[in-house]
Amino acid sequence: MLSASCQRGPSPPDLASFGTLDPAVSALLAEQLAALRAAPGDADHWGRLAMALEANGLTAQARDSYGSATAAAVPSAHGRWWYHLARLKSREGDTDAALAGFDQAIALSPDYVPARWRRGHLLLDRGDLAGAEAAFRVAANLAPRDPVGAVGLARVQLAQGQPSVAAATLEEVIEGAPTLRYAYQVLATAYRALGREREAAEAAATGASGEPAWVDPWLDEVGSNRRGFAATLKEATALSMDGRYAEAITLLERLRAERPHDRELLTYLGGVYATAGRTDDARRLLESVLTASPDDFDATMHLATAHLFAGTYDEAERLVARAGTLRAGDGDAVRLRGVVAWRRGRLDDAERWLAEAAATNPQDAKALGWLGTVRLERGRTGDALAAFRQALARDPLLADALVGGCRAAIANGTFDEAARWLARARRVAPSHPQLADLDRRLSARRTS
Repeated sequence: MLSASCQRGPSPPDLASFGTLDPAVSALLAEQLAALRAAPGDADHWGRLAMALEANGLTAQARDSYGSATAAAVPSAHGRWWYHLARLKSREGDTDAALAGFDQAIALSPDYVPARWRRGHLLLDRGDLAGAEAAFRVAANLAPRDPVGAVGLARVQLAQGQPSVAAATLEEVIEGAPTLRYAYQVLATAYRALGREREAAEAAATGASGEPAWVDPWLDEVGSNRRGFAATLKEATALSMDGRYAEAITLLERLRAERPHDRELLTYLGGVYATAGRTDDARRLLESVLTASPDDFDATMHLATAHLFAGTYDEAERLVARAGTLRAGDGDAVRLRGVVAWRRGRLDDAERWLAEAAATNPQDAKALGWLGTVRLERGRTGDALAAFRQALARDPLLADALVGGCRAAIANGTFDEAARWLARARRVAPSHPQLADLDRRLSARRTS
């Protein structure tokens, strides 16, 4: 009887105990609970329930279920559940419990690198530099192409008063991952400590919009359990920002079927249609939004963009002017107005609007990139180069500015400078569609 009781494990919770839920979330949890009731002593059933709970915002219940998974009568052969429990304990500020959990996860899954570097971050935060260094070195050795271990090691080196060593570590990271903005943020700190102020300013500008985004498959597995409107919208937004428009549109159209009158959703879907090149779909949808809400700024901007991409410039110009009246001085509207003017061949107006957009928003590198393109088209290569340099001062990873600078330098006959622009562009954006043509042009001009 005692043996049977242990195999049964703790009692699964009731679905009603989780409160009012989105129907999709409720269905997922009901499915997980049914599997758990069939084998309440199985750690993996508890763990899958915990992931579903965590993914849908029931964090306290998820923590308890992860705890049941780690204490189940039938243990797992992997460290997932200890790992997830340790993450939640860390989030709660219980560092001792989190470290113990990561230790258990590592013992069961010694090759799972995120457990190593998460442990390193906790040790660094509590001032255990030797322990943190050891954890990050193991992470870097296990996954030499994953930069998180090396960046963590550089942070330890900074804390140890070794900025030159940290700078060297980060420069090596950036050599292999030139668009990893967070690494530039840490590198800026190292350069400042070394008194290299100009390089520090450039690194800080490069990393200004960088957030740590590390590879963590087990955490992604949790995210795959998200259900409901908000979770699907969040996933679609992430896909759209990553340029995966077809996948984003599939999710957004599913949400549209659920909420056919949600104006914000319809507006966002229309904007993604436009960006994806589905301009007819964008126009039909956004026109319906504006019929019901003629003062919707976002819908007006998205519809103007759709007309711009479709080549119907009169309508694009009318709409972007309307957007400017709805939200006077908005930098994005001013920039779009400049691009429309450029497409129409009104280059004086294009320069004026793009320069105003750049002045309105000191963080807007794209407006300066477009300004350089317009000036280059007018044959003013020196002014174009100045605009491209200003754009790169705001965002040193702006690929279009690097490509534009190469084009301007070729036109200017300064071929060594053009080669430097091209090398930077190739490093930052190796798949940029204009690189091969620029390479051919530069070679031909040099030969000539």
